[in-house]
Amino acid sequence: MIPGGSFVLGADYQRQGTDLVLRNEAGQAVVVRDYFASDTPPDLVSDTGLMVDGSLASRLAGSIAPGQYAQAGGGGAGGDAIGKVDKISGTVNVTHANGSKSQLKAGDPVYQGDVVESGKGGSIGILFTDKTTFSLGESARMALDSMVFDPNSGRGSLGLSVLQGAFLLVSGEIAKVNSEGMTIKTPVATIGIRGTAIASTAGPEGTASSYALARDPSGNVGSLTISNGSGTTTLSGENQATTVSSFYVAPSPAITMSRMDIVAQVATALTSLPAQPALFAASGGTPPASGPGPAPTGGGPAPVAPAGPA
Repeated sequence: MIPGGSFVLGADYQRQGTDLVLRNEAGQAVVVRDYFASDTPPDLVSDTGLMVDGSLASRLAGSIAPGQYAQAGGGGAGGDAIGKVDKISGTVNVTHANGSKSQLKAGDPVYQGDVVESGKGGSIGILFTDKTTFSLGESARMALDSMVFDPNSGRGSLGLSVLQGAFLLVSGEIAKVNSEGMTIKTPVATIGIRGTAIASTAGPEGTASSYALARDPSGNVGSLTISNGSGTTTLSGENQATTVSSFYVAPSPAITMSRMDIVAQVATALTSLPAQPALFAASGGTPPASGPGPAPTGGGPAPVAPAGPA
């Protein structure tokens, strides 16, 4: 049990022998003795019910020998890029799976295993190889867990983890072919994405995270399943939403939110989302000339939905 509520979400993760050390900006530290003594480190759980997957905690702590794969591929990341930075604002840093770090800029590739962190006032929009679009707001932290995609068949899978911050996602080719192929893990729930758009906010300590469903630019609503150790809520109607306060508290029953409320919750991420006409129309703006899907008619589809840790 890690004390300090959301301390586990924003802390710097460090390996010291077999120990895991979590340290915040104020210099406060928590030491988890012999955390790396086994091949499969356990999940970390805070005293307020926030959970960080053991494999993610290991990656946040970095490789045993940082930079050991620096000769393997571009940018010290190794492997093929799974997407690229489409838009960026402010300071956004990346730590690759090999431990190398850099500040991201528009056009940079991103790789499986990358950990992306935005500063105050920072945001980033990523276009994945299957045309899934994703944006992350300020003071946020996420990991690109895994991606497999065959452009010929459209088959594949995409797994992301978001520890904190607002985010938006509009699904691409993978979700059209594989209804089980896209998931996002947060500290309070796992989101299953079935051909749709979602927006999420990782609420401050003591507040619940919110997840909402919206039509994608092609007009499809799809569905979301929000699951944790205590239950599951399925969202299948436009603008439906649920809130979650702890991994050990079931997601709330679905409610319907207003478009304005959904947009307000993810405002810091919205500006960097790769062009999505549906989102711009829903928030009263002007659709950009480019972007996946046709421009909406009439009132336009609702914006992407909200979700995230507590």
